[in-house]
Amino acid sequence: MAKLFASEAAVHAATETMKIFGSYGFSTEYPAERWLRDSMSLRTVEGTSNIQKTIIAGFALGDVTNR
Repeated sequence: MAKLFASEAAVHAATETMKIFGSYGFSTEYPAERWLRDSMSLRTVEGTSNIQKTIIAGFALGDVTNR
């Protein structure tokens, strides 16, 4: 649950930063571009958010054995 929350929070924060920076956010002169790129990769590297949600739902419903 912590991995899912952290990756979603990072993407949300980076997206909001890009909205604030506007077109400057896509420039490599500012770190906002790197933050968005890195946070979006967390969704895939740490296991896709949809798979993590499925695993969490399985634990909550008691359908999945302990991993």
